Amino acid sequence: MKRKKHVWNMIMLALLTAAGASGLWGCAHGGEALGGADLGDMEEKLPETAEMSEAKTRESQSALLREKQQEAAIQENKVIFGSLEIVLPESAEADLREGREGDAGVEMELPGLEPEDALLPPFIRLECYETECEEELSLAAALLEEYQEEEMATLLKLESEEDYSFQLKTEDWQCLILVREREVYLLWEIRAEEEFSISSLVEEQRVRWTDTGEAIWYEESGASCMLAEPEEGRRLLFCSDLNEDGDNALFLYRCGEYEEPFQELDFDWLPGKEDLADINSDGCLDLRLGRNELYIWDREKQRYRPAGTELAQYGLESAEREPEDEADGAYQIPQEFLDLIGRAFEEGTEYETLVGLRTDRELSEEEALELGEANPWIHAELAKMRNVYVGPFKGGFAVLEADLDNDGISDLLMGRDEGGSGGFFSYVLFKGKADGTYERTSQMECVREEFCVLSFEGENYLWLTTWDYGRKLYNGADLYYYENGGLVEQASVRMVPESCQVNVEECQGEQWRALAEQAAAAGSEYQELAGLGESWKWTGSAEQQAAGDDNQTYLCDLNNDGTEEQYQKAVWLSSNFYTEDGLHFSCEAEGMEAVKEAVWSGGGRPMMLWVDEADGQNIIQVLSATGLYDYEISGYLVSGAEYERVYRITGAAEIGTVQHREMQE
Repeated sequence: MKRKKHVWNMIMLALLTAAGASGLWGCAHGGEALGGADLGDMEEKLPETAEMSEAKTRESQSALLREKQQEAAIQENKVIFGSLEIVLPESAEADLREGREGDAGVEMELPGLEPEDALLPPFIRLECYETECEEELSLAAALLEEYQEEEMATLLKLESEEDYSFQLKTEDWQCLILVREREVYLLWEIRAEEEFSISSLVEEQRVRWTDTGEAIWYEESGASCMLAEPEEGRRLLFCSDLNEDGDNALFLYRCGEYEEPFQELDFDWLPGKEDLADINSDGCLDLRLGRNELYIWDREKQRYRPAGTELAQYGLESAEREPEDEADGAYQIPQEFLDLIGRAFEEGTEYETLVGLRTDRELSEEEALELGEANPWIHAELAKMRNVYVGPFKGGFAVLEADLDNDGISDLLMGRDEGGSGGFFSYVLFKGKADGTYERTSQMECVREEFCVLSFEGENYLWLTTWDYGRKLYNGADLYYYENGGLVEQASVRMVPESCQVNVEECQGEQWRALAEQAAAAGSEYQELAGLGESWKWTGSAEQQAAGDDNQTYLCDLNNDGTEEQYQKAVWLSSNFYTEDGLHFSCEAEGMEAVKEAVWSGGGRPMMLWVDEADGQNIIQVLSATGLYDYEISGYLVSGAEYERVYRITGAAEIGTVQHREMQE
């Protein structure tokens, strides 16, 4: 879909052709392989100035594609659009409407094509252009310039002397681009719907030229390209293709100069957006290829050079910028708001304090689907819900309405499951416009969290309730401040234990007092070990590790019958959304029913187990989590088939809070 252009954005295109073809970009005969060669040996061909070259290139490319008005019509079971026809199955119908972006495109939904588990019928957009391009690279660059996106895309080519096709693929959309003589047809579909949209119709030979009835088809090849700007005014076309030796290589062209590349790099595929970063802080985008190759953009020579000995100086990891912790003090999230939240957590009044600040409205599912029918970007997000499961359950979504970026116009915030057992979740912001439409402007991913919009002193903020993934208990909140549809600042408030009040609540005899006080003195240490999953570091005086290297098998007379049992114990740390951290304990010996019952009889969730000797008896001690930072330790005397709790200790944490801010670049 057509989006606002940004200098940082790139699109990758991959070429499709008949089997056996190679060198489709003409790269096999131009450009010297770089590797570690001296860059001075390669002939330079520089334009007048960066600014003049860029201006000329963009002006010429904008003239290469001109929108062409085409009427769309339905004739029986066919959708006619210019020289194209789409033959629909008997089960489907077309709901045609004019394009909603103020251009010559048309949009349609195809009710009847969707499977039962799809929330909406497939969405398709058709566009037509006229072109003056004489070569593939020139047209590819023009398409990239016209449809600049943050995500990557792919270019596909048909086997034909006068006709060829491209395919743009982004994270959410893909577009089949059919070129015939001077006409360029663009058929957009949502990638999550490709099994029952344009792609499936092409596969079934239902997309055809009206004059010949010839069905559209294509094959993939390994050629691809993308557009990037290493420095202001220097826009380059990156192309991945076979070189003259039949190996994949990366060719670099200056936009508008496609006869031969000015540089060739020995690499098998295109870099991603994350591989272009200002490594040496000179204002230019450097290039990371794979894990061990780093290239620096040379302003003087106007090409990339291997980092060489500079690699150790910069380090590959530096390509990934860390967000700044502080700005110049001009925070958008008031300190007073964070302090209010912190006090509420510390006093246990977070709900009473914050519920009155909520300013959003949750849409019903029917309202959300109606918006999806009216807005392609909302439709694309809803389409991703098909076949999404979180563990054994069908994934869900929620949409909130609120003025999140504080411009006086209501926005939409969608939270939806990404699927899998990890509980991963996406939060997508659709910025509201004055005309009542919405544009997707921001997205972030994390685990599923409670979310809402709060208002403080006239400004709105996104609130996410954070939680301890292992204990499945909430432990604080993240706040986000938006402007103009984009994230500006993030702040967090987390509950932390400042101290812990430990008490021996029960003791059934003085013979157990010393053991209880010993456990009370080490309770915080035990809890820390349990939280790290390192209970194997603590072995009681009455047990010993069995031979082997698993650190989980122990020997001890657990029920005081004179026979030593073998058992396994460990802390199991949760790795999915539906389980909690907890004690793993198993013993296959006979007569262990009382032992197992004792272990699981206390309050909270058992986390750690050890056995100490007291008064000639072996006492099983179990640490259980009873809250976010609260715990309980119980000692059990098991005698044959009976057990009793001989002491109980509680640890109650005094809660404090810590704060953290991140300013977005």
